[in-house]
Amino acid sequence: MENHHSFILQDGSDKIYLINRSMFYLASRRRQLIASANLDEKSLNTYRDAKKNNPKESYFLSTAQKEDISKTILSDGAFEAVITSKSGYGSCLPFAPSPKDHRTNIIPNSKTIAQNVQVKSFTAIKDRPLNSKYRDHAYPSGHMPFYLYGTPSSLHIDHMLLLAPNIQLSASNVTLSVDLPIPAEKLKNGCILYLDGVQESAMQPFLPTSHLVGGTGPTSANNFFFQAGKRFKVNVFEDRYGIDAGGPGLGDVDYGKRLATGEVVLGGEIWVDSEGVNRDPFKRPSQTAKWREEFDKIGKELE
Repeated sequence: MENHHSFILQDGSDKIYLINRSMFYLASRRRQLIASANLDEKSLNTYRDAKKNNPKESYFLSTAQKEDISKTILSDGAFEAVITSKSGYGSCLPFAPSPKDHRTNIIPNSKTIAQNVQVKSFTAIKDRPLNSKYRDHAYPSGHMPFYLYGTPSSLHIDHMLLLAPNIQLSASNVTLSVDLPIPAEKLKNGCILYLDGVQESAMQPFLPTSHLVGGTGPTSANNFFFQAGKRFKVNVFEDRYGIDAGGPGLGDVDYGKRLATGEVVLGGEIWVDSEGVNRDPFKRPSQTAKWREEFDKIGKELE
């Protein structure tokens, strides 16, 4: 199904990694896709210069035209794109498609960093369907599962979307300290990393992104568990399922095939989104929800 697509950019030492901005309720975006890719040298340098000058912004790569992920992007491995950036993280939602505007990758208040970006060697690391029949029946208990991928010198994580509603959590260039080295080939194909002791089942469903990464109180950015510098005890396992396997049960692991144990420290490049991933673009917001948003705005102004 053709549509515009938007990816979160993660900069590795040798490759660029892309995380699809998934949506449970939009067919063309109903997948958890993590891929590696190469950019043309000019665009790559422009992006890295922008990131160096503005390290706290979030960066996105969006298709320049409507594409079918399965038929063109994954099969051809090449497409033209645009790189944009936005202050903060987890604060932008894709617009709903309509007869006048089918572009679901537009990011409000974003800045264009590079145009005519040539993406090559687009290769899926994980491409998991998010249709209801593939989802788990309960949230993970006693841990929170992530995909771990990259190279031994450049590691990234992305939260596994196993049930709806859910939250997108990703971190680039994390520091992993474990008892055994993880083979490069395993990282290339993606492993499963458990944040031990993080009770996902107790936290789900999450509050709106604006409550998690802004404002004050126990759920503000200063208190949210997933932020730069946070340390977690982890166990790393081999992913026993194929790249495009469907669930349920994708987060289940064989403890006999544990690859390593230790801790992870999150780096400064964090993405949090509990709204866009759960948004139904065809559902009209209720008047009650609109008034609640207005009251929230008034409350923030009075703080």
